[in-house]
Amino acid sequence: MPLFSGSKKVLTPRFQLVSKRFITLFEILIVMAVLAIGTMGIGFNVHRALREQHFKSEVELVVDYLRLAQNLMLIMDADVRVIFETSKNESSNIIRLEVDDSSKDNGPLIKLVTDKPKELNYIHFIDFHEGKEMGLAETGKAVLKFYSKGSVMSRVDLRLGTNESDQDVRGALQKFICLPGYPKPIFSVDSVRDDPACDQEKQADFEQKLTQFTLQEIQNLSLQK
Repeated sequence: MPLFSGSKKVLTPRFQLVSKRFITLFEILIVMAVLAIGTMGIGFNVHRALREQHFKSEVELVVDYLRLAQNLMLIMDADVRVIFETSKNESSNIIRLEVDDSSKDNGPLIKLVTDKPKELNYIHFIDFHEGKEMGLAETGKAVLKFYSKGSVMSRVDLRLGTNESDQDVRGALQKFICLPGYPKPIFSVDSVRDDPACDQEKQADFEQKLTQFTLQEIQNLSLQK
C-alpha cells in the first residue's frame, strides 16, 4: 500500500530518443560553391603576384645588361651594343650584347658576356623614344650604343611593358629606363617624371646652354692671349 494515496508512480524510460537534423544536399552545394569561389580568388592573386615578380625580375635583367654595357665601355674602352630583338617564333623578346674590343687579352671575358642572350617572356612590348617613338614590334630589332668611352651613346627613353600603350591600363605593368646620351647611373622608374634624365627637352636645353657657355669661355681665353 502506498504511503500517499494521491501519488502516482512515474516511469522514466531508460533510453530517450533524440531527433537529429541531417545536412541537406543543398547546404553541401552552398559550402562547395563558397570554397570554390575562395580558391579562385586565392589562385588569381597568386597568379598576379607571380606575374609581377617575373616582370620585375626581367626589368632588373635589362638594367643589369645596360649597366654591364656601360661598364665595359668605360673600363675596357670597348664599343658595346645592347640589342633587343624578337625571337624567331615571335613568342618572346631577346636581349643580348655585342662587343667590339681590340684587345685580344679580353677575348674570353667578351665571349662569356656575349654568348648568353636572354629571353624576355614577361616584357611583351619594348618602346624607344629617340627623337621619334619606335616600337620593337615595328622594326623587329633595336640597338642601344655605348661607344668611345661615353662620347657616343644612345639617347633614348626606354619603356618596358606588358601592354602596347603607355596609358594607365588596369592590370598592366610598365617601367621606364632613361639614357641621356652620356654615362650615368642606370636604373628603372615607374614614371618618366621620376627621373630628370627622361625629360628630353630639358636635357637639350641644358646641353645647348652648356655649349654656349663653353664657346664663350673659349672666346674669352682667346682674347686674353
